[in-house]
Amino acid sequence: MQASLIEQELEPADAPAPGPSCAEPAGEFGPRWTPVDFVGGSPGSRVFPSAVVSGACVYIFGGHNGTTYRNDLLVLSLETRSWTVDSEVDGDGRPTPRDAHAAVLLGGRLYVFGGYDSKRYLADFHSYGLDSGEWRVEAASGSPPSPRGGHAAVVHGSRLIVFGGCDGWNYFNDTLAFDVQSAEWAPVRVAGTAPGARSAPSTAVHEATNALYVFGGYDGARSLNDLFRMDLRTSEWAPVRTSGVPPSPRGGHTAVVHGDRIYTFGGKSGRSPFNDLCCLDLTSGVWEAVRAGSPAPAPRCAHVSVVHGGSLLIFGGYDGRHYFSDCFEWSLEADRGAASQALAGDLECMVESGQFSDIWFEVEGKTVPAHKFLLFARCEYFRRMFTSGYAEAAAQTVRIEGVSHAAFKQVLHYLYSGRPREMNAEAALEVLAAANLYGVEPLKRAAAEIIGRSLTPENAAAVLSAADSYQAPALRAQATAFIVRHFAAVVQTDAFAELVSERSRPLLLALLREVGTVVSPAGLAASDGLLGVAGGLPAGGYARRRPDARSPADAVRQLDELGIRGIADAE
Repeated sequence: MQASLIEQELEPADAPAPGPSCAEPAGEFGPRWTPVDFVGGSPGSRVFPSAVVSGACVYIFGGHNGTTYRNDLLVLSLETRSWTVDSEVDGDGRPTPRDAHAAVLLGGRLYVFGGYDSKRYLADFHSYGLDSGEWRVEAASGSPPSPRGGHAAVVHGSRLIVFGGCDGWNYFNDTLAFDVQSAEWAPVRVAGTAPGARSAPSTAVHEATNALYVFGGYDGARSLNDLFRMDLRTSEWAPVRTSGVPPSPRGGHTAVVHGDRIYTFGGKSGRSPFNDLCCLDLTSGVWEAVRAGSPAPAPRCAHVSVVHGGSLLIFGGYDGRHYFSDCFEWSLEADRGAASQALAGDLECMVESGQFSDIWFEVEGKTVPAHKFLLFARCEYFRRMFTSGYAEAAAQTVRIEGVSHAAFKQVLHYLYSGRPREMNAEAALEVLAAANLYGVEPLKRAAAEIIGRSLTPENAAAVLSAADSYQAPALRAQATAFIVRHFAAVVQTDAFAELVSERSRPLLLALLREVGTVVSPAGLAASDGLLGVAGGLPAGGYARRRPDARSPADAVRQLDELGIRGIADAE
């Protein structure tokens, strides 16, 4: 049987040797890979299938086994360690056999889009009801993705979001979404710096921060190991700066999220498959190899990975010659425990003790000891400082300007321990600025979340300005939505008046446009008692004004007094 074009792309004949892997040899101690044996034997090999978890069951659809493309649905019970082939997949709505498709679970239905059927790339769209056991063709309107395979799909709210893939000729980096409520496809209007076009990347969603992470893949010329993050609330992409040793370039690998960590396994570059398990700590931004207490599964790509009950399970895959039907389990709960926490605590103590320090920072007249090797390893800003050839590179004492002593200590504590210290909203504003200056994105996000929980009509405009200045898009969106909800009160604050300046004019205009999408100034004056809501209710929705809130008509008069209604109207 002809190999999937995705497989062929992952092993070009002139592919260079892969770079160093983050793999660690098996040790005597530590978590172990455990083979999972199913009652009745193996369910058979699968390459580039899809997998979702619902309850204690894993639903695996499609893939191929070296001779046949499949469209059956395997149901693996993790409680009984048994498997069945769903007997109700023969209806008119079932997908044709395929691999390299994408599938997600949303609202009790398994949605399947696209893939490759050995002859062509597909753009059909089907769903399977887990309760009804019936397939159906999704009659979607709008602008669906073009035919493709090797794409990724994730869920956010009521939307299925598709990214990337290829069609044998073209590689994509577009982002499209299907809303199950409207049954409509639409392109996602993204901002920021998006990943380049690619197929067979890994994707993982960190629900606590509403973030989609895309790692690696293949762009038609080479395998990749770059990492990008999309804020699913604002649709803004950004490259993620990390430290440590990342996985080498690859495609056809998998990634899962557990807690605040992303785990990647396997993949392939050229003719070399991998079996390394790597971990990215989203709090510290550090990649590290995960050392096992037992041999790892055979190297492979095009497998599936899921998380259930604190364990990572991998199934199937391909190494260039063999098609796998095995399943392995790894305990994520046992991966990092007391030893890791103790190490973080020990490193944090070094900030206070100053023991073995080889550099000192002077901040607001106070001396802060530190260690070059650790700052070099953990922060790109300090790497550049120590290798720049300027005076700071050789100096033992470096003067720091524009950052408070407390905020600088917060940055150092984070770089040493990988965890933010407790802070209030006022301190978090200073930390937001410092973390932005030093490029410590996880700390910046932590500070932004604290600030976002402390929004009031009195500080919202100042927070919006800070979020814009310090490149915190999620906080900016949150502050904008808050201002729209409480516009009549916010517009009369001193902080809002500060926005009325030439320097802040673009930000002010963007805010007024956002207000205008909910209710116009004329509408504000005419709708005393109601405030339009953006970012929390469907378009056209309203929220009742608090009894103590000022009249929207007063807000319009205040805009006139500030002289800014004409600015918005002129634009």
